Amino acid sequence: MPGVPWAAIAGLRNVVVHEYFRVNPDLIRDIVDNQLGPLAGHLREPDVDQTE
Repeated sequence: MPGVPWAAIAGLRNVVVHEYFRVNPDLIRDIVDNQLGPLAGHLREPDVDQTE
């Protein structure tokens, strides 16, 4: 899916799971408050390439 920052998502997951001492709580709060909603909405949109 173009427009979804998969590398950044995977990178954050790796930090949270393996290097949790580096987790910035303010960054996590920003992601939860401001970025998860738009991402979820984007993922729910039909993929135009696969619906044709």
